[in-house]
Amino acid sequence: TAGTTSSTATVPIASTLAPGAYTVSLTYGGDGNYLAITTPVTVRVQISQLVPTISVVSSLNPVLVTNPVTFTATVASAAGTPTASVGFYDGTTLLGSVTLSSGKAAYITSSLTVATHSITAVYAGDSTFTSVTSSALAQVVQDYTLTFSGSGSSGGTGSSGSGTPSETVVPGGTATYTLALGPSNGATFPSPVTLTLSGVPPGATATISPQVLPAGS
Repeated sequence: TAGTTSSTATVPIASTLAPGAYTVSLTYGGDGNYLAITTPVTVRVQISQLVPTISVVSSLNPVLVTNPVTFTATVASAAGTPTASVGFYDGTTLLGSVTLSSGKAAYITSSLTVATHSITAVYAGDSTFTSVTSSALAQVVQDYTLTFSGSGSSGGTGSSGSGTPSETVVPGGTATYTLALGPSNGATFPSPVTLTLSGVPPGATATISPQVLPAGS
């Protein structure tokens, strides 16, 4: 009786193939003992899209209202560098979309309202990589409070009342206003605060000290 002999061949599929369905045809060329098999045997191969990782970070958290903050998303994979774009969301509201560059995308905004915002980055996907969404980032936006009072000297009189403090000062006199600023939620300012002055009466001079409150004050 004739014996039966079998052999196994491993056929690697090139990793450079784009995701999709492929038909692989197999034939046997024969050797000194066996005839060739010229009728192809076909095998269907499905190459799936890869799942990258995605993360989002804030340049300043908390941030003072109206100050800019930058959200940076990183999309990465060991199998290559993802392309396409990333959408930045405040909850379910799209803030904006940015095209990836070397796996990173950055979005700058200064329009977030005073609150704690849930920021996520959503990668749209491309021909090789699937769409993915980052974990939520809790971005705190702080407001500030401002109270002030005044006092006159060298012949001046003042009145603070419940409205805007006012001072009446004779020529050569001075008026001093004390301003108290503080974040409405939190103990310190997350970024520097610059104070400016306008509306000084003609012939008068004025200074603010200090003019800049440093971050953390």
